[in-house]
Amino acid sequence: MITVAFLTSGKTATAAEQTSLLRLSIREKGGIPFKCGGGICGTCRCKVEQGIENTDAVKPKERRHLTEADLAAGYRMACQTFVTGDVAVSWVPAAPVPEPSHESVPMKAGLRLELREARAMVAGATAEAARIGVAQTVCITDDGGFPIALERMDGARVTGPQIAWNKAFTAAGHKRSTHLFNTPNGPALPGNEAFGIQWSFEGRFAVFVGGFPIVVDGAVVGGIGLSGGNGEQDIACGMAGLRALAELLAPEGLAVLVEPDIKR
Repeated sequence: MITVAFLTSGKTATAAEQTSLLRLSIREKGGIPFKCGGGICGTCRCKVEQGIENTDAVKPKERRHLTEADLAAGYRMACQTFVTGDVAVSWVPAAPVPEPSHESVPMKAGLRLELREARAMVAGATAEAARIGVAQTVCITDDGGFPIALERMDGARVTGPQIAWNKAFTAAGHKRSTHLFNTPNGPALPGNEAFGIQWSFEGRFAVFVGGFPIVVDGAVVGGIGLSGGNGEQDIACGMAGLRALAELLAPEGLAVLVEPDIKR
């Protein structure tokens, strides 16, 4: 039997000749640090302080991590080293893993649209639609693209609710006014980097005018989508909805971005 002294941890173990230094350390809790155990990571670098003559030949994997000067000084990789007699080894202790903090860390606070705000936007958008003489469908979604309020004016197309939702969903989720995808040299035009994006989400990704992110104090909190008018009319009604929200939230010190070309 041979004796191996693990100097850094202060432990000693006995084993048969031709024992793997790392395996002995693991079995006897000697303390040599390691990760891969196969000569890849270099973590188990250690120094044979006594008995270097009682170790086997240096392996090619060790030379990837140790210089000739290291080897001359007695350094070996424990996972590649087999001992044939008594040795004493030391190593640089692994950096301690910090204890997890149990201090209470508050979650990031965020603004959320609620039915009050959604209804105010719908009222503002439909009032503008009535003024300019177009039957609109208006959809307000939260930041995940799920509807909070959806209203189809009398006489509006039956296809309007789905289209308006698609626009609001896209504006909220992609944080961009939907018409910006198809402006001159827009990213969704044929040959450009986002061509085909309109087929995402089972075709719900809208890339034409009528969807606008709802931005409050710099954060996208939802989307407004409109269907029923031409591009100019959809923009006018969308801006009316955003202005209605701005007027509602102004007394609370919250700023709403009211502009057609929004890209966050």
